Amino acid sequence: GIYFIMVTLAFAQMLFYFFHDSDIAGGSDGAFIYFKPVIVLGELTLMDLDGQNVLYFFSLVSLMSAYGFLLIILRSPFGRVIQGIKVNEHRMRALGYNTYIYKLVSFIIAGLIGGYAGFLFACIDGFVPPELLGWQESGLALVMVILGGIGTLFGPALGAVALLGVEELFRERHIFGQLSEHWQILLGAFVIAVVLMLNNGIGGLILKI
Repeated sequence: GIYFIMVTLAFAQMLFYFFHDSDIAGGSDGAFIYFKPVIVLGELTLMDLDGQNVLYFFSLVSLMSAYGFLLIILRSPFGRVIQGIKVNEHRMRALGYNTYIYKLVSFIIAGLIGGYAGFLFACIDGFVPPELLGWQESGLALVMVILGGIGTLFGPALGAVALLGVEELFRERHIFGQLSEHWQILLGAFVIAVVLMLNNGIGGLILKI
């Protein structure tokens, strides 16, 4: 529940200050990565992530693969159990399921996907700042989930596209004029409006249609 979320954010903030105040990963300047992965078979280069187009399509395929992987999990017996835990954990315990193990495995899967996403992020500019461990990034992820729709598989991806797309729109000076300098206020108003008007975010609205 909320206690688990707060503890997770607290540990992330502790790690942020650890890497920010030490020289392990570049300190406050962050870590610079001077090379990007290259897959080579003999003398043939199969894939070089140094190319922007290659990185884009590799990330797109990764997104589709992760979505398919999670879809398979949710439709498996394991997925049915974790969905049951979300609805009524006490009932699932009464049925004989060890809910702690199922939640732990779910947390590990989420961590693996998050770590892979971090790898792709590092490949963009070859730079990893300690701010990625700050609570702001976790809050941003929560906003994306809320916008897209909690409890839907496509909701978080939809929320990410909506949030970043609206942010770029509000930054356009030729559309919003002087208000573009205060795009954070406009973005906050947009998030509040979606939360108040749509019970389950944008994804819930699409499912109703």
